[in-house]
Amino acid sequence: MARRLLLGLCCLFVSACGAAAPPAPTAELPGTAPAAPSMAATELPEPTTPVAASSPQPSESTAENLPATPTTMATRLLLLQDPPLTGADVLAIQERLRDLGYAEVGAADGIFGPRSDATVRRFQATNNLEVDGVVGPQTLAALNNSEARRGDAPVAESAPAIMADAGLSNWLIGAGSSGSWLEPAQVNEAQIAGTYTLYTLDGPLEGLYVGLPGPPPDPLGGPCFDLFTIEVLPAPAAVAAERPIAVKAPWNPLPRRPELLDPANPTYVEIVAERLRDQGIAQPDVQIERIVRVDLEGDGTDEVLISATRHEPGSETIGIFAAAGDYSFVLLRRVVDGTVVTVPLIEEYFVESSDTMITTTNRLLALLDLNGDGRMEAVVASDYYEGASTLVFELDETRARQVLSVACGV
Repeated sequence: MARRLLLGLCCLFVSACGAAAPPAPTAELPGTAPAAPSMAATELPEPTTPVAASSPQPSESTAENLPATPTTMATRLLLLQDPPLTGADVLAIQERLRDLGYAEVGAADGIFGPRSDATVRRFQATNNLEVDGVVGPQTLAALNNSEARRGDAPVAESAPAIMADAGLSNWLIGAGSSGSWLEPAQVNEAQIAGTYTLYTLDGPLEGLYVGLPGPPPDPLGGPCFDLFTIEVLPAPAAVAAERPIAVKAPWNPLPRRPELLDPANPTYVEIVAERLRDQGIAQPDVQIERIVRVDLEGDGTDEVLISATRHEPGSETIGIFAAAGDYSFVLLRRVVDGTVVTVPLIEEYFVESSDTMITTTNRLLALLDLNGDGRMEAVVASDYYEGASTLVFELDETRARQVLSVACGV
């Protein structure tokens, strides 16, 4: 049915142009226990419109003022509008896209919404067409071409995973493949185009997203002029505050699901307090944002990551200049040779107030396998009042190694 509708649309377009048709608190593991401690028993248990066609035909990207709801099959361009276009022609396009393996279009419902727009753009990019989201004669012809490039074509296992901060101007963070890393400038546009999943610490967001090469974030030459971006469609505005990480990978970037623990867990409150005292903050104000437990290596032993930030409340310069007792960090807790050790990813502490030191807010965004080695890396945000950054860390036994970063600020 979809094929017949599409062929009918193509014929209508050609004739219109006048052309012939061709749990509970957990006990912390003391580092000085006489016997080798077991994390399973203590801190870290085992992971249990229609429009008449005119001649000449308008270009696919210049159609305007198309009425929204056709009642019959019409010679018209299909594109994203408000209210959205609906009809059998839209349904046929959606079904054809699904037949060609572009699953991100979602259910075929006859409504040309953001997902249809995004999927058409990806189809156009994949088939070397002008990427404008408009279904006109050229795009229809490509859809009907038996040699159209499919959206589910196999991807080589060695293809890199592409990642972007979908909550921060869609900055391209970089890519990972076969245990190694590529800086944003090393990623080409052909690698970027594709289907993405968005991840937070809570897991993947529902639905698939289209990623296409994006424009520079600051084309006028400002402080972010040298950054690369990915256009993530539909725009995940509702979850931007969570800073989801968009990933396109030939493997599963989330091999093991993190478990979020209660930030008020007294065991970890005391762990953080002890860390702050060790850094010279005698009377710590413990403010934990996230506690996450996950098996990072897939070896059956869980690790815990903690992110915590305190900026003096009630201050006019909160989050700008440092007050005594301010801090922000992301820490890893893991067992090494039978002892629980603390590995800092990123941290800062202020024993005294300062009107020259600017504070940052560091928080954990996601835990994902971003280079295909089976181990999960940590994606961290480190922001201040005039700038932001997204960092990726490899987590070894006794250290965290920053492997990718993207930042902009003044």
